[in-house]
Amino acid sequence: LDLTVNNNVKIDVILDELTGDVIKAIGNGKLRIRAGTTEPLTMRGRYNIDSGSYVFNFQGLISKPFVLLPDAGNYIDWTGDPFRADLHIDAQYTAERVSLSELVGNNTFSGAVKGYRGDVYVIAQLREKLNKPSILFRLDFPQTSPVKSDNEFSQYLNRLEKDQNEILNQVAFVILFNSFAPPGTGGGTAVNPYTFNSLAYNTVSQLLTKSVNKVLSNLLFKLTGDRSLRFDVGTSIYSSASILDPTNNNNRIDRTRVDLKLSRAFANDKIIVTLGSDIDINLGNSLIQNGNTQWLPNVNIEFILSRDRKLRLIVFNKSSLDLSGSSFGRRNRQGVSISYRKDFEKLFGNKQNDIEFKAPVDTTINRGN
Repeated sequence: LDLTVNNNVKIDVILDELTGDVIKAIGNGKLRIRAGTTEPLTMRGRYNIDSGSYVFNFQGLISKPFVLLPDAGNYIDWTGDPFRADLHIDAQYTAERVSLSELVGNNTFSGAVKGYRGDVYVIAQLREKLNKPSILFRLDFPQTSPVKSDNEFSQYLNRLEKDQNEILNQVAFVILFNSFAPPGTGGGTAVNPYTFNSLAYNTVSQLLTKSVNKVLSNLLFKLTGDRSLRFDVGTSIYSSASILDPTNNNNRIDRTRVDLKLSRAFANDKIIVTLGSDIDINLGNSLIQNGNTQWLPNVNIEFILSRDRKLRLIVFNKSSLDLSGSSFGRRNRQGVSISYRKDFEKLFGNKQNDIEFKAPVDTTINRGN
């Protein structure tokens, strides 16, 4: 199938069905799509993006649109495997009436910088492969704002952007709370962006969720003085039709499951107690009756049995969804389990490369112009 796409055609590129991250774009290009019973699906051709948005979802609860920057040369270039297309996306989220007071603290900046309250631009840059892009964030301000022409503040911001931990914390706060955080709130040491290794984060949502969990855990430490306290939030979204009938091809997303956890370690970190709850929420016209919101509390106690902390005894009390007909209920389970965890670089094939954070482009000169 050969397609010539013009600006009257809109495409949606779903990056993650679980988080709901999607690129909605209008552009042009020529695409060749091949599929058959004896050959895999392949796509070739470049789609040049003129306008559109990157829809970022935090835990399926908060949706924030990033506007694809015009004249940024945005494109998606398919060379065979549809999931391994080359990606070049610059997108901007605008936070309004944000104060710089928390970000600059007691530094000796001008009154115009310290008193600034206005628009802040969060720029997300996605590069490399569609299924595992490198993701870079930076901050910017309107050309007419007083902070844009302040060289001292530009240098300060440039130093912050070279610390990937710090810039992720600031971006997460601006997007979710419309405010900056005092530098260092995220805790930890600076990360070399060329050697940063993590689990695979292939969307903005996944990356910022990790940062938010770290920030909230450090805020708990500042409030309680207890470093062993940890907070974690996770989520998934799904179609109720897949539960009622696994053969149903209706993929309409209508429910989200939010997982909240608070953990504390005892006895020199040899016992870990986790209190949590899954909250299953109806996002729309769910097919499940009497299931608008389900609260599913959980208790988990881990006993560390080995010096390397890989062998653990787990005692748990877990609540899970109990489906009866087309109605949701709750079922409680208790039990004991043994867990052993070991990481492998290679098991049944080559391990895919982890996401790589590239160093931010030095924009100090540009900010002063």
